[in-house]
Amino acid sequence: MIATKPNVRQGATAGLVVSAVLAAAAAGASNAPAETFIETLGVAVAATVGAVALVVAATSRAASTTSGTELAGFWIRAAAFVIDWVPFVLIGLVLAPVGSAAEAILLVLGFAYFVGLWGTTGQTLGMRMVGLRVVRSDGGRIGWSNAIRRFFGLVAAFLCLYVGVIWVAFDSRKRGWADLVGGTLVVRTS
Repeated sequence: MIATKPNVRQGATAGLVVSAVLAAAAAGASNAPAETFIETLGVAVAATVGAVALVVAATSRAASTTSGTELAGFWIRAAAFVIDWVPFVLIGLVLAPVGSAAEAILLVLGFAYFVGLWGTTGQTLGMRMVGLRVVRSDGGRIGWSNAIRRFFGLVAAFLCLYVGVIWVAFDSRKRGWADLVGGTLVVRTS
């Protein structure tokens, strides 16, 4: 087995670029562009630095996979996630009048959906449609603890301005933060 590490410099650079773009977009949408830009960029940079530290720590104990499996890249994984997320957008529109409770309901539904399907079949419906499966880093079947940790890693990846999702494009084993936290890989099934 050959253990590989993500290219931390490239991942951090991508995170900072995404942070700057999102900060500029937030500033353009507000009445106080300079203040909003600085605040948003500060939070994004802090989140990126913290996330890079977490990724380096998680990578140091991550196992490598068996050879011969084709790892799933960023775009195919993004397509699977979009397919999975469509019903949640529709449910969110229906629950919008409920207010802040809608977010909690969507989080619980998302937890049940993703953890339930990853833990039982290793695939969400979107992953099944595009031919992907989640496996442990050693190539074995994902367990419930992997699925739960993976879900919280996915939430963190989104909360840090998508840096943890974009990380897939820069990691030599195509792992995002959800994979690093969950000890998983996403492989092609066909």
